[in-house]
Amino acid sequence: MELATAYQHQYLGTAYSGPGGGYLIVVSEEPVPGSFHVNIRTGDA
Repeated sequence: MELATAYQHQYLGTAYSGPGGGYLIVVSEEPVPGSFHVNIRTGDA
């Protein structure tokens, strides 16, 4: 949880992908160092 708390202070939001851990998902309008980018499509493209 310390890692998520640290990112919460710097980016729009954070959440772990599963109960008890997993991937840390970070919501940001700017690149997050050491991360990979995911596009989320909503509706028809």
